[in-house]
Parts: sequence; C-alpha cells; structure tokens
Amino acid sequence: MQYRPWIGLLGAALSVVMIVIPTSAAPIVDATSQTHELSEAQPNAQPQTVQPLHIAVIGEVQRPGAYFLAQADGSSTAQQQLPTVTRAIQMAGGITQHADIRQVQVRRRTSNRKEPTIINVNLYELVSKGDVSQDISLQEGDAVVVMPVID
Repeated sequence: MQYRPWIGLLGAALSVVMIVIPTSAAPIVDATSQTHELSEAQPNAQPQTVQPLHIAVIGEVQRPGAYFLAQADGSSTAQQQLPTVTRAIQMAGGITQHADIRQVQVRRRTSNRKEPTIINVNLYELVSKGDVSQDISLQEGDAVVVMPVID
C-alpha cells in the first residue's frame, strides 16, 4: 500500500480538530467507575449517576480496542456532551496513515435486528467544510470502524 501525501495532510488536520475537543474518556481500566454530578438547577437534588458508554474503535487507528467514554462535564447537565466519533478516534490514538477518513462507519446494534445498522460517516466533510453533522453521537455498544484507503 502506497502512502499518499494528502492523507498525511488530512490526518494532521483531523488531529488538530480532535485536539480542541475536550475528552474525559479512558481505555478500559475499571468497569465499576462512575461519575456523580449535582444539578445546578436543583441544588437539593440527589447526585445524578452518569454511566460511561462502552464502545469499540477498530480499523486504521493507532490503538484499536474497547473503551469507556464518559460524557464531558459541562457547567450544567444541559451542557454535557455525548461521546462522538472524533472523541472515540482520539481516545484510540488517532488515525493511521492508511486511514480513509471519508469511509468511517458506526456499527450500531438494535434489539429488533440481527445485523447491526451501519451509519456512514465522512470525516473529510467535517475537516474540510466544518460539517459537524458528520461527528455523530455514539450510543452504548457502538463500534467505530475506520476503513483503510483502497488503491
């Protein structure tokens, strides 16, 4: 497989985009850890438990594997951010030089289907045009697949 210079530039741009995204995810270390938060709108409310999502990141990433991604802490529960595709890739060490950022898939299991639903994501649109709709939110059990460039 031949290294293409434009892949390196896109990978660098994607890395820059991912640097500014706050992260609170970590590789699987302790499956029992939980985050507790108090709601600012209700100061006397009980702490709210936020369970991290268990997801997988595979394919053309530096450290493929299973990860727990927690919601990013905001100043209130309304400002919390759900884990996204770019946060998951960032936690997996970023893309390799062989990654095709136009061909990223999110494979999502649904209870009523045997086969996963495949959601196609084009991160090139995010990097080149600022199309944030390509950086979709992840759900419990999702698998992010970064496909290789096909010659």
